[in-house]
Amino acid sequence: MRAPAQDTGEGERGLRHADVAILLRNARQASTYADALRGRGIPVIFRGSDLFGQPEVLLMVGALGRLVGLSQFMGRSITGFIDEALECPPVPEDVIRAAASELHARGLPVDGGTAARLIKLADLLNARIFDGKRASAGDRRRLKSHAARSMLEGVGEVKRVFPQAIYHAFLEEAGVESIDGLGSNGETVMFHLGALSSLVTSIETPGWTTPWDLRSQVIGLTAWGPQGSRLPEADLLTTPDAVSIGTIHSVKGLEWPAVFVADIRARRFPSQRARSVPSLPFEGRLARDIDASRLADNDNYDDERRLMYVALSRAERYLFATCSGPQRSRFRRELEPLVSDVGGVVPQDPSDVPGAITPATWDA
Repeated sequence: MRAPAQDTGEGERGLRHADVAILLRNARQASTYADALRGRGIPVIFRGSDLFGQPEVLLMVGALGRLVGLSQFMGRSITGFIDEALECPPVPEDVIRAAASELHARGLPVDGGTAARLIKLADLLNARIFDGKRASAGDRRRLKSHAARSMLEGVGEVKRVFPQAIYHAFLEEAGVESIDGLGSNGETVMFHLGALSSLVTSIETPGWTTPWDLRSQVIGLTAWGPQGSRLPEADLLTTPDAVSIGTIHSVKGLEWPAVFVADIRARRFPSQRARSVPSLPFEGRLARDIDASRLADNDNYDDERRLMYVALSRAERYLFATCSGPQRSRFRRELEPLVSDVGGVVPQDPSDVPGAITPATWDA
């Protein structure tokens, strides 16, 4: 197999999928790149807020939302991910069914039966946690999750709940053990579910979570997570051999041998809204004391330049800065002479790039 070389300190080897990252300005672009890679048999994983655009994550988020009695999810970010990934209303039951259908279409052992079991479990847990109702022996027997059966055996008022235990009961009911071990496809699903597990842990109330705290925590998860979640704990998860796709904001502190900073074009980099003065979410003296204009970028776009520096400096060895369309970013124009000065290539046609890379041979 021939591929670009990566110096490991013990000689050179070719690049693996896990050595490559695609960095984006915003998470809404992620699915386009993911679909293109998957169509060529290349596995991908997501980091940060774009995690909420994955059907396996939305399957669990839908179950949690149903559990706490949400009639629908609110907020532009989470509803945008649901619409783009599943094309369904932001209603927990619809999200569960659509996510299960999408995972089944991708060849995973998740189907309508899985969706029905998750909905049933969410309803039983809702009745137990919020109304103190005990599930019938028949309902408990029909559950796959042994942990869920134990949760539903009690009677009377529930004073304390454990969000992480509830999350794992949903995973067990969905049959994730049959997904683990399915090769790269299963590995990426398990990585995303592990990252969501870290987020669930992060929103738990230390020491004591009441049923009403749980509802607030799930609402907080769906509001905060899709807008820019970034947890150091996620970096400790075992990463499958897959290309990472993430927003620039979500990958601070991480590095890869090969990085593609995608779509550096006008109005996206720098952002056309960078110098807009934001509206403050409060009035009165506090609004008068804060100069909102200082929250906007300056004429030189220094904040946007710092973000671009974060993106470019994630590359250890190979860096690709790409753009699309005729509108070239000022950052792109400024980068071209700098790239040339250090021996890089500024091609006018993408097909010119491979010829400038020195390939290495290794046994895959």
